[in-house]
Amino acid sequence: MANKPLTNEDFDLESGFASNFDGTITEVIFGPNPSPQYRAKSAEPGLTLTIESPDLEEPVTAWYSLGVKKGWQVAENGASIVSSVNPNIKAFNMKSRAGEMIVKAITLVGDGDVTKGKAFFAKRGFYMTQAGMLLGLNFHWMNVVLPTQEEGRTSNSLQPDKYLGEVPVKGVAGAKIETPSVDTTALDDVVAKVASGKSESQVKVAMMKEKNPETGKTYYGDKANEAYFKELISGSKLAELEAAGTIGKGPDGKYV
Repeated sequence: MANKPLTNEDFDLESGFASNFDGTITEVIFGPNPSPQYRAKSAEPGLTLTIESPDLEEPVTAWYSLGVKKGWQVAENGASIVSSVNPNIKAFNMKSRAGEMIVKAITLVGDGDVTKGKAFFAKRGFYMTQAGMLLGLNFHWMNVVLPTQEEGRTSNSLQPDKYLGEVPVKGVAGAKIETPSVDTTALDDVVAKVASGKSESQVKVAMMKEKNPETGKTYYGDKANEAYFKELISGSKLAELEAAGTIGKGPDGKYV
């Protein structure tokens, strides 16, 4: 069989960055860049998204800078961020990577109508400085090359490309949490069972899908578990279980 005619695009190389996939934002954490390589250059806090996609084997983690002029300080174990310059500031620099991403998200949610997009997020009830603003949103994502504030330089950034709707996400950092009415020890045992062979991000995603055998419903979907999942998503619960010896990591960084 003869090969199809080739085009210039057939010789484009892949960037190595995840791109062109549908994915739901399942975790939002404010803090330093999760990559040790970049964190060594700057400890400035930013916005980290964990995006779960049925098209990819592993969740994708993307970090977005916030800008440095507003003196951002992490609060609520990464569930929110506060300006030390003016605590009343609730918006990021529009030229920061986080600002660019959120402007794109607002525009896409509003189907090109920024006012409509803003009304959608206002109804959600979270500022962009709170994790709850973006949690559960489903987009098509593309990795794009954007200019940096340094003249002549560019960097890759994972940006939403099309809005695909909402996925119910409860009990997560930044959400309004009620006091749990369940035995958290039982959930600790579930985490210990699920954690084997998984990384931190994989454990969080797996726990969101884990079902209670008594009800047939996910633990994550039970409102009584909201406080527990807030701690799980923020990472504080996993740290607590590690300290107690309930779970532990192997040399590869995965739980054993």
